[in-house]
Amino acid sequence: MKKILAITLLFICLGKIMGQQQEILFSPEFQPNKKYEIVMNINENIIMTLDSIDKIERERILEQLGGKESMSFSLRTGTKNKIFTKEKFENKLPFEMNVQVLETEVKMGDSVILKKDSLSSSSSKIYGFLYDKIKVKVDSVVNNSLTDSLKKTVASMMENTYTNVAYPVEPMKIGNSFTQEVPMNIAIPGFDSIEMIVVTTYKLTDVIGNKVFFNLVQNLKMKSDNTSMTMFIKGEGKGKLEYDIQNKITSLVQSKIDIQGNYNIQEINFTMTGKLETSITNNITN
Repeated sequence: MKKILAITLLFICLGKIMGQQQEILFSPEFQPNKKYEIVMNINENIIMTLDSIDKIERERILEQLGGKESMSFSLRTGTKNKIFTKEKFENKLPFEMNVQVLETEVKMGDSVILKKDSLSSSSSKIYGFLYDKIKVKVDSVVNNSLTDSLKKTVASMMENTYTNVAYPVEPMKIGNSFTQEVPMNIAIPGFDSIEMIVVTTYKLTDVIGNKVFFNLVQNLKMKSDNTSMTMFIKGEGKGKLEYDIQNKITSLVQSKIDIQGNYNIQEINFTMTGKLETSITNNITN
């Protein structure tokens, strides 16, 4: 019995060692003639607190805020993106994306200031092409409820999100890690551009069958300056990622980030603390 147990443990250790030596090329890539369904959910909870200012001015502002020095803000939303790819042409992969906003709720304190279910929320169609595996060029955004400037914002955000992402060119083993730095510049109508940078360190922790598992450490910084509002936010947190080797997709990404920062809105200063949770799943449906 002891010999059988010893042999069993030996093979378990041997399998683990072999798994650690297995090399994996982490290289997500959209494939021709496929249907992808990407679902993203976002849950944000923050508390904004009135910063120290002149006593007389503070009393005036507190009166406007109903006597409260702090207020809570929460956002729960998400999107369901269905991406249809076509035949590759001249190293470009044409796609059509149907974007549906899922159930959304925004609360300020105990008051619900916005609530929409997925059926009443607007949807968009985005046309363009993919190149260099996952980089995106948007040709057009179709949504009758969006202004032209908002359509440009959507296109810019999508192109920035994918175009600035880089993955390792060499295969990885368990224990290996790499760092990815994604800068973004978002133009929102009515504001000057918002500058943001997200730095993510990926560590490969396991390979089981067709799945590769990573732990994530994330840091973000975001700032904006304009005539009516200035903002600076920073955050750090952890998460995990699962990579589907066969289909070359990140099938799951989850992260939880603690954030803090400050706002100046019409010369009123607020400090901010909170949490941002994000979950993204990606499946091939054909």
